[in-house]
Amino acid sequence: MIDIEQKYKDLYQSYGGKKLRLVFYKEDYRALYPSETLYPSESLYPSEIGEDAVDFEITDDMISAESMTITESISSEEDLDFGACESSAFEITVSGLSQDIAGREFMAFEDFGDYHMALGLYTVESVPKQEDKDTRKIIAYDRMQRFDEDVSSWYNMLTFPMTLQQFRQSLCEFVGVPVANTSLVNDDIQITKTVHPTVLSGRDVLKYICQINGVFGNITKNGELCFISIPKTGDVTS
Repeated sequence: MIDIEQKYKDLYQSYGGKKLRLVFYKEDYRALYPSETLYPSESLYPSEIGEDAVDFEITDDMISAESMTITESISSEEDLDFGACESSAFEITVSGLSQDIAGREFMAFEDFGDYHMALGLYTVESVPKQEDKDTRKIIAYDRMQRFDEDVSSWYNMLTFPMTLQQFRQSLCEFVGVPVANTSLVNDDIQITKTVHPTVLSGRDVLKYICQINGVFGNITKNGELCFISIPKTGDVTS
């Protein structure tokens, strides 16, 4: 759960000039946001991500009011699915869109005052037309979708034995998702090759890794893979 100081929550609720922006970059987004820190900080926006890195923006005046929805869950099943690796979904309705953005990655921001709060990094899945010909709905998902590719070629080229940590790091490099600095309880387990697959889902492999470690896979606001554990006591939603 993101830990945001109460004074910043109060500032957000009281500020009346909030504006949304979707920023599309020329190349893959490389900035390093603090994984669990979304309040103002001098280190929040690295200087190397300048205006020249931006391809174009969808600005607040193009966005239909109250049309944004963000759906996030560690497990959406009725029964808690340990090891689940679910994508966050982002939807918003816009008008006046002239670019072809299918497959493009963007960072969503909500600006209030001179503070720019990152809402997440998403890739456009589809842009269906709405009843108004000039209006489209953007449907996008976070980088967990990258694990949905067939990774059998990667698996069959690995040299075993290796540690579970080396295994998951190699998987993430193959699909192009950076991993937040973390260690898991069973990282040092040695694994060997047990199958010779012709088709293998990267998300299934990631889920097995999470199950072994008793965690859930999650993508941070900066597009990094992280792992969530359920607290031993207390309410996980608090």
